[in-house]
Amino acid sequence: LSTQPQSAFDIIYVAPPQYQDLWSRTLLALDHKPGWITPDSQIIVQIFPKEFKSLPLDSLELADRRTYGSTLLVIFQPRTQN
Repeated sequence: LSTQPQSAFDIIYVAPPQYQDLWSRTLLALDHKPGWITPDSQIIVQIFPKEFKSLPLDSLELADRRTYGSTLLVIFQPRTQN
């Protein structure tokens, strides 16, 4: 995530190798790169359910969690400004 994309993404799907904490590092990097996402973006993270942990996010928030067998999809979106 070192370069800025030409345009922001509506959907980002994160499915890294399991048990290497790459999903959280990717999500934290996206949290600090607002140019990568639009106000309506969704970031979908696919991990093993036991890998999930809360993260200190500034611009993203947890929108939904769905478990399918041994797969967890965690959906994040830009935090709404109140």
